[in-house]
Amino acid sequence: MKQSPIDRSIRVSTDCSLSLNKCDRSTYPPKADQSIADQQPSVDRLLTLSQTNAIGRTDPTTKPKSSFATLKDFIEDFAHTRPLSLGRSALHLQVAPRSWEGGNQGPPPKWALSADMLHSAMFAVPAAGVDGAPAAPSSADMDTLLEQAVIAIGNWVQATLLNRSRQRRRLRRGCEDMANLYQHALNAEACPLAGAKLVTGGWRWRALAQDDPQGPLATWVEKETAWSMASHVLLGFELELYEPSEVPMLLWYVDYLLANASQARAVLVAARPQQQQQHQQQQQQQQQHYREEVTLDAMRALSQGLFRLSLALSACGAAPATACDFASADERFELRFGFFAATVERPDPVSFAQYQASIDLTGLPLPRLLELSRESFDRAKGISDMALASREQLSLSETCARQFQSMARVARANSVAATMAGKLPAGAFSASYEMKAHGGLYPVVKLQLKKR
Repeated sequence: MKQSPIDRSIRVSTDCSLSLNKCDRSTYPPKADQSIADQQPSVDRLLTLSQTNAIGRTDPTTKPKSSFATLKDFIEDFAHTRPLSLGRSALHLQVAPRSWEGGNQGPPPKWALSADMLHSAMFAVPAAGVDGAPAAPSSADMDTLLEQAVIAIGNWVQATLLNRSRQRRRLRRGCEDMANLYQHALNAEACPLAGAKLVTGGWRWRALAQDDPQGPLATWVEKETAWSMASHVLLGFELELYEPSEVPMLLWYVDYLLANASQARAVLVAARPQQQQQHQQQQQQQQQHYREEVTLDAMRALSQGLFRLSLALSACGAAPATACDFASADERFELRFGFFAATVERPDPVSFAQYQASIDLTGLPLPRLLELSRESFDRAKGISDMALASREQLSLSETCARQFQSMARVARANSVAATMAGKLPAGAFSASYEMKAHGGLYPVVKLQLKKR
């Protein structure tokens, strides 16, 4: 049978290489079939993590952890182990609220995502009827807020349990859910019943800024939104989606988001009501707050150090060149962050003019800029080493410990690069970014001497 030119041009080999024009080639190679045996390690890791975190533990003497902070840590820990589809689907099936609808599967476990769990996270007090909490009047705005919170956080759970490429896209789309949730939080805070509940619950709230109507509910949403946006941007480094010329603005934006999340976290922790809790519960809550604090501090220091180092490389003419840069800097800024500015109200949108003002090096000598970058790297490494040394006190999981180890190695490698850049004459070396070094969370700067 005579073949057409198209049939003859397609030759599929065992290594999935195709003889096609690039415009006709699929973005990804065909997926390899995975057997149950291939999937088994992911399921084993899920079971191991669930026992380590006391998620769903059946021991009657141990109370299962049912807070949103614990569930969030558990899901992110499992996602960072790179599980295959069966393990990810199994966890999502257990956590998703709709899996327990209808009552055919029995009552949902306490650690599954629910409106009661998010009520405790946002109001810092249990919902009515939970853990002996007394009945309290509610309002339509408060009920709608919790319904929308289950939808938005449920979509975040599903996005986190996807593969890294799809996760990044879904986190971006999830900003619309968080923007909608933020508006519902403002409506709930304007309700007299919600305000009375916060006051009687013991909140000592101080506004983030003067004449700012935002309360603790909207601030909680803002914190989660900032973390989700920062995760979206950082995943682009791991997936190698960015051009070298974009690295400074990306790091600047990540630092802004992490600063926003850190400020919102600090305000919420300071204003939360002081509840009468058992010693073990109080200790676990303090560990969660401190883990979140040191993680944000280490990531901020690393972002600031890399941002300053990238500016120093540009100042001395060693910044990596972009192969085909058809877009201007302001167009690239709009491409990366325009969706956030058009969708999310909080964190406050930032403009390209603000970024330009931050990269103005007038009056800042190059040696001082390199010194500042080294100080940031040393601070990031110090925080990471401190967290690893206090692993038992902080109750760090293996995944979280590996992240701190990765950040410490990235900080050390970039500190060496900043030191060498200060010793070498300008124009004698070139730089490049290695995106997947030491775990891929942040890039590593590599210096190379130019041939004479």
